[in-house]
Formats: sequence, C-alpha cells, structure tokens
Amino acid sequence: AWLSMVISYRTNCLASIESPELNAEMTAALRNATELTDNAIAIITAVAELAKQFNLNLNLTAAASALTGRRLLSYPDWISAADRKLLAAGGDNRTLPPPNAVVAKDGSGQFKTINDALNAMPETYRGRYVIYVKAGVYNEKVTVAKNKPNLLIYGDGPRKT
Repeated sequence: AWLSMVISYRTNCLASIESPELNAEMTAALRNATELTDNAIAIITAVAELAKQFNLNLNLTAAASALTGRRLLSYPDWISAADRKLLAAGGDNRTLPPPNAVVAKDGSGQFKTINDALNAMPETYRGRYVIYVKAGVYNEKVTVAKNKPNLLIYGDGPRKT
C-alpha cells in the first residue's frame, strides 16, 4: 500500500504541473524513483504469489511489529471503528462501501468526469458519500470543496485509474 501511494503521489504531483516543459523535466527527474518503486512492487507481488503457491502464511505486519517494537496501522482515537475497518480494507474493492456515483470515461457509469460526480453530490448529504472511478486516465483538475466532508473516492488501482 505504501509503495502504491508513492506512485499516486508522483502522479498527482506531475498532474499539478501545468507547464509541459517543466512537467517533462520533473518526469525525467523522477524516472529513477519511479522505476525503483515499480520494481519493488513487482518483487513484493512475486514473493506474495510464490508464498501463496506454497501455502505459506506470511504475516508481515506481525513480523514488522515484532522487529520495530510498535504496532503498525494504529489509528488515532478519533477515528471510528467503521473508519478503521475501511482503512484496513486497503485497496480491496470487495470490502469497500457501495458507491453513490460511478465515473467511467467510456460512459458506462453515471458520470464521465470526476468533477461531474462531485458536483452531483447533494449539499446536505448525511453519511459517507462514495464515488467509484473506473479504470482510465482522467485529465482534469479535481478540487474537493470544504463543504463536502466525509467523501471517499476510490478506483481500480494506481496503475489503472
């Protein structure tokens, strides 16, 4: 999950650079870090698949906790039990709440852009508003207004959406 976030942060950073020349320079400057991150994800995925084939249960969270002497994934007290469960789900779409809005570039969702889905969110919505973004590249600046709290946007993964 942490390595996937590196990819997401890099993508978001580059998307915010409007100058094509500066964007190209930053992309080139980050190329080495991007390749190292991609390689690390590939290695971790391969080791996990290999462990699965040999029916090995690698409890890496417990192992890391034993090495560092601290509990991983501990959340502040103000995060509710439901939100802790949601955060623990990571990228597993099967355990995420059903979406209120679906975004798909190909028109198979309710909206074609993320901003359209955000604009459709009711002003006085109670509870968590969930937007699912299907795989694709969405070239748009997305700004979430402060008056739209409790919003969850998820997609098909950092390499797909």
